[in-house]
Amino acid sequence: MKTGMEDEILKTANTEYLNLLGDERQIKRNPDLAREKELWVLNGDVAAQKFLDNIEYMDRALYRTIKEAMLRNVEGSQIAWCQYGSLLHSSELLKRDEQQMARRSEKGITDLQEQCEELERQNAIKSREIEELSKRLCEVDKLKVTENSSNADVNDSDEVNDIGKKFSDVYNNEWAKLFDSLKSEIEDETARIEKLCGCLLMAFKFCKEESEKQMNNLQVATTNVLSFRSTQNEENEEVGGQNNSVALSQEACVHLQKLRKQCYSLSLPKVRRMFRESCTFLTTTNEAILRDFEAYLTRCVDTCWYMCIQDPPLNIKIPEKGDTVDTKQFNLYKSEGDIVDVCVWPALLLGGDDSTDIVCKGQVLTKLSKTN
Repeated sequence: MKTGMEDEILKTANTEYLNLLGDERQIKRNPDLAREKELWVLNGDVAAQKFLDNIEYMDRALYRTIKEAMLRNVEGSQIAWCQYGSLLHSSELLKRDEQQMARRSEKGITDLQEQCEELERQNAIKSREIEELSKRLCEVDKLKVTENSSNADVNDSDEVNDIGKKFSDVYNNEWAKLFDSLKSEIEDETARIEKLCGCLLMAFKFCKEESEKQMNNLQVATTNVLSFRSTQNEENEEVGGQNNSVALSQEACVHLQKLRKQCYSLSLPKVRRMFRESCTFLTTTNEAILRDFEAYLTRCVDTCWYMCIQDPPLNIKIPEKGDTVDTKQFNLYKSEGDIVDVCVWPALLLGGDDSTDIVCKGQVLTKLSKTN
């Protein structure tokens, strides 16, 4: 039970506190006191909400009231003071927890930012590596297309046109001159045409066979040199008589083809001599005809050799007598008709015997079919 003296002391303390809040001069000096006074005189529910909204001001008012009660030794003030201390301690712990959580959050954000930066750096490195690998892959693809394509050498339009022009020049120049010169030796026009066309066909077959032999010899010689074999008999020594030879790769063969084409002029003198020694073409004492004939054969061999060392080789087409004229491959020579009588000059094809890729047209002497 509270004594009358204690009630009087508490009432006096409260009155002094209210008088303190009511001092206009103090309120003017410290505007926060006005808020504290407002909170103090409110009813319970409103004051509780205001307390939550204005904890800083309410804390000051509570502190002053409890301190005043302690100074006056009001009953229960000691317990209130301890509870107030506990409240402050809990509040301090809460603030520390909030600060620790804030630091953890800040550190977490910093770590995430660092991780993002590291991922971006690694991504940039990977992107550069991918770009570099893509460039290398493109270069490798270009190299493969250049070296492994079977049409790598002759699919170039400029080179194909150059070969076609050389082939046509033989007909327009050396063939035409020799055709006129032979008139004194061979009067029949068809016989002269067959003679000259036959010489070209023989030159082409010879060059084709010899170019195939040469390529095979190049491959064998290259294999022997690279495997340090001084003679062909050494192939089987290290494996007890078993054939241990390894064929050159397609890529290596392509390089050999290119090398042979670039050095084709080294082969020409020997090819011409071997061709002349292998065939007998014309017996005459007319020196002018012999000169024209020699020039014609030389141009035929030179052109056919260059055609045969391409990759793939170019081919000629000579139609059979009695075939229907293919106007896509042949022009008509001094005649009108639809049936082949004799081939004057073969067509030049890009590829094998069955190829339809025309480099330049040939010439045929024709006759009309019986139905016409």
